[in-house]
Amino acid sequence: MTKTSFKTRLNFKKKIIVTDGMVGGGKTLIANLISGLKDVDPWIYDANIERICSLNNLKKIDLETSADFLQKNLNEKYFDNYILRHVNYRNQDLSSIVNNIRFKNIKKRKNLSDDEAKKKIKRTKMCLQYMTHKNSPYAEPIFKALGNQLVYVLILRNPFNIYTINWVAKWTKIFSKFDARDGRINFYSSKYNLNFPFEIKKNEVDFYQKLNKYEKSIFFMEHYYYYSIKKIVSFSKKYKSNFVIVPFENLTKNPKKYLKKVSTFSKTKIDKLTLKNMKMNGVPRKNPEQKIKSSVYNFSKNLPKESNKYKFLKNKINKYFLKRIFKLEKFYLKNILLKY
Repeated sequence: MTKTSFKTRLNFKKKIIVTDGMVGGGKTLIANLISGLKDVDPWIYDANIERICSLNNLKKIDLETSADFLQKNLNEKYFDNYILRHVNYRNQDLSSIVNNIRFKNIKKRKNLSDDEAKKKIKRTKMCLQYMTHKNSPYAEPIFKALGNQLVYVLILRNPFNIYTINWVAKWTKIFSKFDARDGRINFYSSKYNLNFPFEIKKNEVDFYQKLNKYEKSIFFMEHYYYYSIKKIVSFSKKYKSNFVIVPFENLTKNPKKYLKKVSTFSKTKIDKLTLKNMKMNGVPRKNPEQKIKSSVYNFSKNLPKESNKYKFLKNKINKYFLKRIFKLEKFYLKNILLKY
């Protein structure tokens, strides 16, 4: 019996930027900054990218099929994005095109006919940026699909910060629901009649279920931090892709350093609007944990001062998990913050 194979090619030559990070880890900041580069469109969230990577990791879909699906999806989305077919115009959303520094220029594309767009897209320098969530250890289908057209940006933040821990803790509750709108791939446990994150191994389910939401948050972060960079470096070598590792604290102090790396790999430029966009996003700033208020969200709401993080967490988790978060923080400081 002949094995089915696929042969799809990307129908555009420009780079695709994929930005990944933890919930509450600084993804929106770095994605907004990258979208300020000349010729980079506002970032896009497409949950299908994460779903395909998750299903491939679970061996529900093989790697070849996963990569082909992503290529076909990107071929369709590249043209659709050029004519602004599915663009978000909601003012209150962080991903809205109206909040982009280059909105006045980009919005002109919505009036193009398909024929006009087909002619103009051949000369476009448009570079797309997709955002994913906690996907790096499972991102091989993205690397295989895009190869040397991929610029992969991974942002990591000191895991021992209350903002990230709180956000992940909230999401651990959502993961268990059957009707959640997040679109994540989770697996069902008949023993507990709950869904569990696909990253949790079956022999870890009983242990995980006994944890409170803050302990689950730490447990959930560990695998991501310990494996992400290792996997990204490996995938990049295998598929000849480019990657940029961004420590959140370093980004807030020196954003231009990381934007230069991304612009070099993506063949885009830093211009006056890029610099203006940096100011709009509150960088550079001396204190990386400075709470930023945007027109959409108050990021400081209901959070203790960062200096009280030990006291806050000490009352939320047992000593065993307190040791684990200290160990994870030490790993981050030595292997990520001081290295990149």
